[in-house]
Amino acid sequence: MRTAHEQYAHRLNVLRGQLYASDRLGVWCFGTGRELFITTVPRQREMEKLLEIGGVLDYAFARREEGPVPSIYSDPSGLIWIPEWAYLPAGGALLILLGPMVMKHTGDDLILHRLNQMELSVEDKRMCLSALDGIPVVGFSTAVRFMQMLHYTIYDEGLQDETYRFEGSSQGQPQGTGQTGQETEQKTRQIPQSALSGAKTDYKRMLSVEDVLLHSLAEGVNAFTDTENAQGGSSQGELLDFDLKDPLRTVLDNMIIFTGLCSRSAIHAGVPAAAAKETERSYVHRMEMCGDAAELANLNMEMYGAFVKLVQDLKTEDGFSRAIRECRDYIRRNCTRPLKLDEIARHVGYSEYYLTRKFTRETGQKLSDYIRDVRIDLAKGLLLTTSKDIQTISEELQFGSRGYFDRCFTKATGMSPARFRESGSRQNQ
Repeated sequence: MRTAHEQYAHRLNVLRGQLYASDRLGVWCFGTGRELFITTVPRQREMEKLLEIGGVLDYAFARREEGPVPSIYSDPSGLIWIPEWAYLPAGGALLILLGPMVMKHTGDDLILHRLNQMELSVEDKRMCLSALDGIPVVGFSTAVRFMQMLHYTIYDEGLQDETYRFEGSSQGQPQGTGQTGQETEQKTRQIPQSALSGAKTDYKRMLSVEDVLLHSLAEGVNAFTDTENAQGGSSQGELLDFDLKDPLRTVLDNMIIFTGLCSRSAIHAGVPAAAAKETERSYVHRMEMCGDAAELANLNMEMYGAFVKLVQDLKTEDGFSRAIRECRDYIRRNCTRPLKLDEIARHVGYSEYYLTRKFTRETGQKLSDYIRDVRIDLAKGLLLTTSKDIQTISEELQFGSRGYFDRCFTKATGMSPARFRESGSRQNQ
């Protein structure tokens, strides 16, 4: 088995200082008993908690006997780590670990979402969240360079792009909660040359295919067919070659560009920008995590279908989109308690800004006015069917004061609450 350079300790010290100075990237060194010898990460206690819940050591130690196989590991929360074993000239081994890092297309929101899905104690979650501010944000190519630098530092040899491994936890399950490192899903960055067109690019055909797909998406129709899906790793047809000498990167870049076009087409069809851009960001991140052309093609199909569904959700039988229907239902179910705009927006998955604009555009009414009208309608029922005094009804329906309730009710019905109750009683006699 290949062993580390004789001056590996000095070389690692130099690398450790360079990575921290340039990117605040932490370097860890563990023994074969998982004992921590040294680390340069800030806020070590919080970072060790991220290391633990990510199952990073489980992953690395499960591969100890495989030899010097460089890898990039994406843990269940979406954080990125680079582990490599240094097999020492005098015998024994050390685990050298770089991280954590956040990919540019991941973002704190996705990491927060995944952390919330894990069964963590309140204290553990607090520690993890407090550590996020100190984690460097990098692109995938930068992470690859870090891995190449680490391998060269340890073994004094260059590393070709196709000789490393990219892996992530299966189905997003935490490695530290019952899943062993051997159950991780391996994603080796390899792709057959047939995934690229090879011949001179037919730009007219490329644009024609894109036009058909994007027009169909804007109409809420899924235009992908099995034939298109089989075209050499690209679900949208011919690929644009960027002459990067990296076939998989070429496929990936084409998919990312197409995702942006789908997002823009969905927005033009009426999908809120916040929803479209969040969908775009999510799929670009997942594409960056893929390891082969077939997987990218399948994900591209899924991405296209997701945007089609966003457009389809706008077309409903009652003239209101799914989001607005859910918004109205939520208000009706909860009108007897305080309602905040951020709470309603969070329930339907929109930002406050886009929800209020979308609600007014679809219903012709301000969201705040709709909430008031729902409460007025309920007040009418309470006035006619219960003996509750008007002050109690006003308080139960969150009007704040009897005077404000009287003004709102009179404006909506043309009479005061007391007169409305009285007139209703006379009609029932």
